[in-house]
Amino acid sequence: MEFESMANVLEEVSSEAVSEAVTESSGFIGTFFTDFANDFVAFFSNMGEIDADAVMEVLRIMGLGMVGIFGVTGIIILLVSLLNNITSREKKQKEDK
Repeated sequence: MEFESMANVLEEVSSEAVSEAVTESSGFIGTFFTDFANDFVAFFSNMGEIDADAVMEVLRIMGLGMVGIFGVTGIIILLVSLLNNITSREKKQKEDK
């Protein structure tokens, strides 16, 4: 489904939901929901076409970055644990003497 047709469907559904919400609610809540729905539709209507290949490339790069972050974090955790074990053994050996 193309983005423009999705935006049109979203606009139709949101306009129906807005009219139902306004009739059922009043005051701040009704106004808030109406404004939110209208802004939501306006945002997605102005986005234009989305390039699926570009989105997949961005997700790939983001995934590599997250793997790198978790990898470095894991290495740091292992190094800290190793250093804690080494220093605790040295302290025990000094206390035994």
